[in-house]
Amino acid sequence: MTSEEEIVKLRMALAEAVDEIDVLKARLDGDIPRALHWLQGKAERQRHALDGLNRRVLSLHFALRLMNRLREPVTAAEWKQAREAVADVPVQWMVGTLKPATLATTRLAEHWAHGLDIAGPLGADFPDTPRLRHIAWLAHRTLPYALSVAGEPVAPVRCELTAPDGAEVWRFGPADAESAIIGAAGEFCRVAAQRLDPARSGLAASGPHGAAALRLVRTYAA
Repeated sequence: MTSEEEIVKLRMALAEAVDEIDVLKARLDGDIPRALHWLQGKAERQRHALDGLNRRVLSLHFALRLMNRLREPVTAAEWKQAREAVADVPVQWMVGTLKPATLATTRLAEHWAHGLDIAGPLGADFPDTPRLRHIAWLAHRTLPYALSVAGEPVAPVRCELTAPDGAEVWRFGPADAESAIIGAAGEFCRVAAQRLDPARSGLAASGPHGAAALRLVRTYAA
């Protein structure tokens, strides 16, 4: 799957997540809770980062249209290559840079986590969906960072996570890794989002670094 195709999938997943949040917000009485104000502020900062990417896309689009007007035709292959190149251009975010797909995934993870925060007190249904695969990927992808920040050795960790449908298994990390985390994807994502105590989950950690990875896994950079 190309970077452009992945971003399209993430955009659709994020739109679905935002719709779910809007439904939950509509059930709230009175003022929006403080947590949602915080989320709105963070989403605004992310929007500015994504706006930077959009400007690059528009600049590229303008340049290609200009070339075409100058009778220098742009082939379909050249256009596709240009779009894919833009999809891989890192975006400035916080203290570093992120690829667009990663930035979109972090926003998806935040919307999902705060959806849990809203649905819980309301007693509203907030079922796990296949979108959790993106969040599980993010949590596994940031494990080296989480381990290093905590002063733990950075070692390969394999994750074998049962999808919400109970049939599919999502696998991340090298198959021969000594350390592993095995269990339900929903619980793994909740632990990574700091919404579930690892000790109260049904996740099983094994190997020399499995327990540390499960304790430190996260979906955010802090």
